[in-house]
Amino acid sequence: MKTKKILSMLLSSALILTAIPFNANTKTYAYDEYGWEDSYWEKINEFFKSADVNFARYEIIDVNSDGTPELFLSEGEYHYSDLLMYTFYDGEIIELDCFSGAYGVASVSKSLGTVYVSGGGQGLSWTIGFNFNGYELTEVEHYDYYFDNYPSDIQRSVGRKNDYTDLYFVYGNIEYQNMFSYAIACGLTNDKISTVTIPATANGLDVKNAEFVGYEYITAVNVNSSNKYLSSSDGILYNKDKTELIFAPPAKYYGNYTVSDSVRSIGNGAFWGCDTLISIILPESIGYIGLAAFGYCENLESVTFLNKNCNIFDDNLSYDEYYMSTIISNYYHENNEIFIYNGIIKGYDNSTAKKYADICGYAFISIEPEQTTTTTTTATTTTTTITTTTSPPQTSRIFGDINGDGIVDASDASAILTYYAMSSTGYEGSLEDYVIELISKKN
Repeated sequence: MKTKKILSMLLSSALILTAIPFNANTKTYAYDEYGWEDSYWEKINEFFKSADVNFARYEIIDVNSDGTPELFLSEGEYHYSDLLMYTFYDGEIIELDCFSGAYGVASVSKSLGTVYVSGGGQGLSWTIGFNFNGYELTEVEHYDYYFDNYPSDIQRSVGRKNDYTDLYFVYGNIEYQNMFSYAIACGLTNDKISTVTIPATANGLDVKNAEFVGYEYITAVNVNSSNKYLSSSDGILYNKDKTELIFAPPAKYYGNYTVSDSVRSIGNGAFWGCDTLISIILPESIGYIGLAAFGYCENLESVTFLNKNCNIFDDNLSYDEYYMSTIISNYYHENNEIFIYNGIIKGYDNSTAKKYADICGYAFISIEPEQTTTTTTTATTTTTTITTTTSPPQTSRIFGDINGDGIVDASDASAILTYYAMSSTGYEGSLEDYVIELISKKN
């Protein structure tokens, strides 16, 4: 399948582009750090591309028993065949020497940390001994003849042990890369295998990693619980402590999927070709997204980033649109040879997700909470005291009806005379007051 080849090319490029640490939310996650195994693997493959595979050989041996072995590359076994020696020191591979005319082999004494090479031709022979201190060779012995008085632990013909076919092997229905101190599950003997079981060891080597990107029929990956480096959950492949999601089987159903918050990084090509993936939420715990992590997911509609500072493949988001567009895509335009995503990226304003969407020209929706203005009102309570004066019930009266009996007669005239008599003797109330008092007494 063509997209599988495209992915393989992308991930080959990623070997150069991704061996960098990154920082997210003050936590540092190291991704894909190279050791001597990776460096020697690349050097051996590079060597076999230029050498005659029918004669070329390699061997890895720890010359001075310091825990980091050395690499010997032999072009052949003739007197003019070169032998190259490398070591891995301070994070990089170092070429120590190229021994010419030494029949493509060396002799090694691990107890002394000494490398001997011998050569000759046309009746002449020689042997040179070198001490190795972990990062350089120093000549300590030189004989103008073929020396054979070696220490008892001498190992001869170093450099001729392995050929190109030893770089790969099959165990069960899985193809492995021999990484010398561990193995990587790199493929299947049959593309249509649906369920994959990864053992703890294969051919005596710990199975440390797996790369099944592009195998479209896989529905589940199961890992032996004794494996020291890998684990699985619900058919998805993780590292041992489930902080890195390595591989999501393409034939598994996902729908609207949320990644576990134990995950810190999504590996290169992890969800490649997962056509049942409709939407995915990446929790705040995720600090790294690998190259082509959500590439070629045909039905993917939205990707939500909850980490504002998530490192999306490149810490500075400095790579061009082509590389960045491969990280999330749901279509590959063959004529233009470019990946396209017509879904939505969701994330916070001023986040790496927003910057990523802008670089690729993808639609972006902010999940920033709306700003709400809160007004605080201080209530003032006013207490009003009302004084009520109770008056006798008011009844409608006939004009002149002073005593309120409903008729105007002599008694009303008498009442008026009584009022005036009382006023003359000290009564201070008004006629109205006197009338009210009369009515009150009556009621």
